[in-house]
Amino acid sequence: MINPNRENCSTPILYFRLIHINETLTSINVSATQIPAFNFCESIIKGIVYYYINVYPLLENYIFATYVNSSNPIDASIYGLLFDWNSNFISNTYLSAASVNKKGIVQPPGKIYFSKKSRNVGFLYVDIMKNTGSVIWNYFTNPLTMSNINSGIIMYKDSLNTLTSGFLNAEGNYCLVIARFSSKKQEPLRVETILIPTQSNRTSSSNLIYSRKLKSFSNIITLNCNIDYKGSGNICQFYFSGGITHESLEIRNLTNVETKPANYVHNSNDIKIYPLLFGGYLLTARDRNRKLIYGYILNSTEDFQDYWPLPQPFFLNSKGPSYILPDKKIIGAAQINATNWFLNTTELPKIPIANDKGYYNPQLNLTLPVINGTIPIRTSQILIQYKDPVQLSSGNVSVFIHSNSISTDPIYLRQVYSGQSGHCILSENRKTITIKIFTSTFNQPLTDYFVIIDDNFVKINENGEAVKGIEANVWVFKTEQTVPNIFVESSVALFRLTAAGSILYESLNATEKIEFVNELGNELATILPVTPSRLVPRYQYQRDPTTEEIQVILPLEIISSTNISEMNVINIIEDLNSFIIHRDMGPLAYMKYTYLMDSNYGLVKPENFWDKYLFIIILFIVGILLFTLLCFIEQRRNPKAETSSVFKFSMGFVSYLLFVIFTLRYSKAVAGLYETSLTIVILSTSLKETVSLFLIIREIITSEKFRGWLKKHFSITMLFMLLSAVDVYSLMILTSKIGSKPSLSAPFAKRTRTWIFWVGLFALIKKEIPQFIIVLIYQQKTLKLDLVPFLTLLITSIVLVFNTVWRLNQLFNFFFQSTPRTRRASNIHKSGNTGNTGYETDREDNNADLGNNGLSVPSSEVIFESDEFDEFDDESSPAEKGEKEKDKKKVGSSTESDEEKSFIEEEIEKIG
Repeated sequence: MINPNRENCSTPILYFRLIHINETLTSINVSATQIPAFNFCESIIKGIVYYYINVYPLLENYIFATYVNSSNPIDASIYGLLFDWNSNFISNTYLSAASVNKKGIVQPPGKIYFSKKSRNVGFLYVDIMKNTGSVIWNYFTNPLTMSNINSGIIMYKDSLNTLTSGFLNAEGNYCLVIARFSSKKQEPLRVETILIPTQSNRTSSSNLIYSRKLKSFSNIITLNCNIDYKGSGNICQFYFSGGITHESLEIRNLTNVETKPANYVHNSNDIKIYPLLFGGYLLTARDRNRKLIYGYILNSTEDFQDYWPLPQPFFLNSKGPSYILPDKKIIGAAQINATNWFLNTTELPKIPIANDKGYYNPQLNLTLPVINGTIPIRTSQILIQYKDPVQLSSGNVSVFIHSNSISTDPIYLRQVYSGQSGHCILSENRKTITIKIFTSTFNQPLTDYFVIIDDNFVKINENGEAVKGIEANVWVFKTEQTVPNIFVESSVALFRLTAAGSILYESLNATEKIEFVNELGNELATILPVTPSRLVPRYQYQRDPTTEEIQVILPLEIISSTNISEMNVINIIEDLNSFIIHRDMGPLAYMKYTYLMDSNYGLVKPENFWDKYLFIIILFIVGILLFTLLCFIEQRRNPKAETSSVFKFSMGFVSYLLFVIFTLRYSKAVAGLYETSLTIVILSTSLKETVSLFLIIREIITSEKFRGWLKKHFSITMLFMLLSAVDVYSLMILTSKIGSKPSLSAPFAKRTRTWIFWVGLFALIKKEIPQFIIVLIYQQKTLKLDLVPFLTLLITSIVLVFNTVWRLNQLFNFFFQSTPRTRRASNIHKSGNTGNTGYETDREDNNADLGNNGLSVPSSEVIFESDEFDEFDDESSPAEKGEKEKDKKKVGSSTESDEEKSFIEEEIEKIG
């Protein structure tokens, strides 16, 4: 409030009364100590009252006030003060140098031009330097993040009568129009324009669009430029004073100029023109003392239609005397005293537009559905038809749920995208556009919706001029009743956060995580809309192992409803999935939490694991059983065959491969598992491969028999040596005698077998058991079952159980059977003249004692016994066999029983 008492106007307080759409009032009192005191006083310049404080509603819930920081012409500047509706100070920003007239008097701030429709676009500050007539302009971004991204000055050498008008054109750029005129100096009316892009700092030079001498006029009173009501192009309107009469000049499309009298206007030098949403214009004129205001309704061709419905004239003493509301009403406000105001509200008349069909845009021919029509629920497309051929452009088409509150609030938005997004299809004749509708858009029966078409959604195909769109609450229609929904049980679905959202989520503590998912669930319920109790977030989460960046997957339980008129679980999942995958084209992008949902993932209902993979799992188990059966058959057929080593290696090989796949593909789902799993794989692989290489090299160096065997079977030895990286027991397959093949009858020394035993036992403790624990942790902490982790857990369990039983049996046989040394001596004595070696007799004795345990428990002597392998070389000549028999007898009569203890015997004796 500006204090009219110039003797006492220094109180730095701004008083506001907010008039809401429902015509209620809210008081805002702002202590503006940043504003110097002289700004709060009225100023009279050349007999006209001016105010140094100007107020603009640039953003919803915020007020932007411009003022002069100093009355000293040397350092006077214009600043912008931003505060919210709760009287909280936000920012105080320098806008421009102040204008100073030739007498050294600092002038009030210039004008601010902003868009009431595109609130994400910044604003344009324009001022006229009174001493030179030059025009300066500055383009700023949104006041909340305000920065001056572009500026310029149009230099003039003389101070003619100069007016400016700025507007956001249909293409989303600011158009600044400058008009200069002087009848005294016989200067013609010159109209120039400059285009100021909102998305870059490049600016075109000024362009002269009109120049003509107008001898009958003495001065320009007002200038208003905007998008042409005819639907394409721009229009400028001038009002001139010609002594006691007024005339108007209209410039359309740069060439069409029309002059007409305006004698109906009260004699005034303060005239304003306001385009009306529903057609026509409101023209207001104030007297010189600014206490009375007159209003006139003009039609779309700017002819006088009627006086406004407020009192004529309307008495006022406030800065903002009248405002046009979106619902076609006008409010006149007059301050009675410091605490009381008088409001006069009335509806403005509807002015018909020539050739218009109800859209307030003559360029439109038809829409489907029609205005106030009906459409089936979940309709997949709507149509719009133009009178002339058009081309798609960058303007948006938006669909909202109709509301009695702020109709364009993001919570009512259903979808939005540009004409060039790929979701709009232009017909062959270029007049009809098919607009794709998402599944989630028309999901409520018996609900009013409306469509907004932005300016520049299309352009005239012939000349490329942007076409005017359709405003809010004009193209309104309703969805039809739907058939009762089928009952569906409650279900759990998964969604994923973006990388930024995942970082934020994992940085929260447990309480904050719960609040995060609860608020996100409430936002989703509001958007759908459904009652919040039907969307229940769960507090477990996992990382997505398929993404390079860390991305969190969260579960959401959708609760069923027995009310057949409400959406069932399937519909909710489909709609939420549609909202999420079209996140940037719907309401989720404007919410605090839902904008963090990943549109590339959507909302996924996990498939039933057993329905999907049961057959594969059965095949996997059957394969293991068949392989077990083959090993058992081979053991029965060939008692000397060590099928247990083959079985153990085969199961270990499958387990290794699955665990490697699990590590690389799945373990990242749980924090810390990937690093642990990878470490186990690398260390165990390196250890087993190193030991295998060491044992093969030692056999080559110390055993002439092995060297002879190796020459004949080098390839298969190298193969299983490499495979020992998977399981060291691959080396034992070389001694397994499977199929009685010489290639699988390697003459390993007993110490080599002992090494293999201990390394295998070490791997059981350091690899198999940790592997089982890791996979078990994964299954417990992840949100869904996957085939590979399940099979890994299954085969790891089999390997772990088999290894544990097998090795316990080996140790049991060693402790509770006669010592190998005693058995060897006894067997040598029993062999007598039979020609059998101690090794063969001992093997037979062991087999008899253990009942040939076959697959599960191999003969303990395989690990603990003899160093003789003459029976392995099936290809020896008779002479060679004779030599071997002699060698065996020598060995039998030697001191072997005292000196040739196995490594495991020595170690256990030390323990005992």
